[in-house]
Amino acid sequence: LGDRDSISWIGPAGYYVITVKCLDTLDYGKYQNPASNEKNRRIYRPYLNEWTYREQTAIGLIPNTKSTVVWSAFKWFGYHEVSLYNPDWNYLKWLLQNIGQNQANPLLSSIEGGLGVFGSASTIKARTFLKKNQP
Repeated sequence: LGDRDSISWIGPAGYYVITVKCLDTLDYGKYQNPASNEKNRRIYRPYLNEWTYREQTAIGLIPNTKSTVVWSAFKWFGYHEVSLYNPDWNYLKWLLQNIGQNQANPLLSSIEGGLGVFGSASTIKARTFLKKNQP
């Protein structure tokens, strides 16, 4: 398969949450040198439902400190912010609950006698630019 693009970081063993957010879904050319009026273009993925298709941010779970780049996380070309979260157990449990069920389950709550989660995560962020594969 040849070389693949990958990301890696230094951190404790465990699960990490990664998000990829498009920062500008309209303009593309204003970030070029020289700037132009070229508009951004959506990356079409036929397997996404309408809600997923409209969401600007993709989210994923990584069980180690290195991963190949999943190009399907990018929904537009252009300027993006990639964030990496190191969650505590409560945040991770809440995320898994929401990804898996899309609904709140009181049995998975971290609040005694109530519904809710108190969780935290440290984060690092970087901005990147995804170039169009053709004009």
